[in-house]
Amino acid sequence: MKKYLVILSGLVVLIPLQAIAHGGHGTGFMAGLTHPVFGVDHAVAIIGAGVLGFTMLREKQWLPSLAFVLAMVVGALLGINAEAFGISEWVIVLSVLVTGLLIAFEVQMPPMIYALLFALFGFFHGHAHGTEMPEHSNVPLFILGFVVGVGLLSIIGWGVTRLIKEPVHIRLLGAFVAGMGLMMLLG
Repeated sequence: MKKYLVILSGLVVLIPLQAIAHGGHGTGFMAGLTHPVFGVDHAVAIIGAGVLGFTMLREKQWLPSLAFVLAMVVGALLGINAEAFGISEWVIVLSVLVTGLLIAFEVQMPPMIYALLFALFGFFHGHAHGTEMPEHSNVPLFILGFVVGVGLLSIIGWGVTRLIKEPVHIRLLGAFVAGMGLMMLLG
């Protein structure tokens, strides 16, 4: 239980960092890396995808995270020099809420349904990255940065799951994630 509280405390500490997550913080690898890592909306959804894959899928546990990052790259490439979709921020926030609910209620779905859902979420997260990419960015390095960031966050999600182990605590983590999504939605 102490491990669980330490992890939750660490996640709560990240909340004020949301303000630095969007644009204007470099033009290369580090800018791409810091966008998902320090953007609470992105970080929580991606960590949640790792938790969800590890807890809900016996096989292909990596599928939600992989679908997320591949669709994120496509979304980012399509978002460069484009206008943001009007619904992007809503879908990003909903991705946090839905991910938390899926974990909290231990929703069982086929791996491909999870993959499609997280591909949809990843596309909108990526499109936001692309539209918010600083002008004159080194596009390959920026994208490599956020791919590495998403990979690290996914590994954190898998690691958190291994640390917690108790299904009830994982469900509580899902409720926490859903609560963060609800706060973002209402805020």
